[in-house]
Amino acid sequence: DIKHLPSEFGVGINSFYIFKKLHISNNKFLLSLPDSICELSDLQEFSCYSNNSLSSFPEFVGNLISLKSLQFNENGKPVTVPYSLGNLSNLMNLSLRKNK
Repeated sequence: DIKHLPSEFGVGINSFYIFKKLHISNNKFLLSLPDSICELSDLQEFSCYSNNSLSSFPEFVGNLISLKSLQFNENGKPVTVPYSLGNLSNLMNLSLRKNK
């Protein structure tokens, strides 16, 4: 179990920019996702589930212009969805189920 991802996740490391999929799951103590995740411009699939303490997306999730699938399921708190989510013009699958 982890509490935090690095705040500079994907920044300054070119290999992070070609990530197509990112799955973060089963962390009891993960409190937040760093805003730098929103700089992964090639990310197509992002799933985040069963993280008991996580309750929100990064504010600029709408910058993930290649994102086709976003799953934020079974996390331990009510979900706060930022308005920028509406910018995801390539999004074909959105799942926000079973968040308490």
